[in-house]
Amino acid sequence: MSYLIIFETKFIKLSDGRLLHLDRSGCNNDTSGRDRGDFAGKIYTYEELQKHVISFMESEKTEGWELKIGSKFATYQDYGKHLATMANRAKTYEEFNNERYFYATRYDGVELLQPENKTLTAKEFDQYWSDNYGKTYSYRRLTTRLNSEEEIITSLENNKPISFYVGKKHQTRKTA
Repeated sequence: MSYLIIFETKFIKLSDGRLLHLDRSGCNNDTSGRDRGDFAGKIYTYEELQKHVISFMESEKTEGWELKIGSKFATYQDYGKHLATMANRAKTYEEFNNERYFYATRYDGVELLQPENKTLTAKEFDQYWSDNYGKTYSYRRLTTRLNSEEEIITSLENNKPISFYVGKKHQTRKTA
């Protein structure tokens, strides 16, 4: 049986009043969500998030569990409560950035190096890969590090592929 695992959930209050939902999740039989750079992001207004939470809270009750939140087995109703709790704990972009190692990476395309040299979008590269299956070629991903809240918002609103890294800042020990 395959099920969803929610490894981590974060919310950031954006300067325009919306919320950025950062989600690190995967499936029990894949490797998604296992890395701190595997966060996906989605922007919600408070009203949109409330509807999203309610959709989970009002989902049909089941006898058992449907997913895991961290290491705990949970239902969709539990996940709705989890989202509401985490949204209430949201920090501003500045607070979050000061407390965590946080950055976003936008994937702009692929530079094909061999057998020919050209730049492709991710979709074009998928087609190229499919059309040339079994052939030898080399490539590199073209990425841009997003350094501001505005760049992140613009890229998400334009449906650009973005991944987020959220790490913990280590506290320095105080000596007596």
